[in-house]
Amino acid sequence: MNTEKYQKEYKQRGHTSEPPNGTLKEQYDINKIISRTTEDKENKVTLKTVAYNLRVIFNKILKADETINFKN
Repeated sequence: MNTEKYQKEYKQRGHTSEPPNGTLKEQYDINKIISRTTEDKENKVTLKTVAYNLRVIFNKILKADETINFKN
């Protein structure tokens, strides 16, 4: 596991998946979900993931179109 190829792949990993996972853990508290069934936990994680993705999409739209002003 300490090969050069593995180390390069590990460095790239942080750039692709780690930031969203960290955001979900820190801001959306997915580590603190309390439910009775696994299905209920999966549904809550899915809902929080959708909320995160919508937030990312909304922020990209706002950056793309700076003329949007929600403050009247």
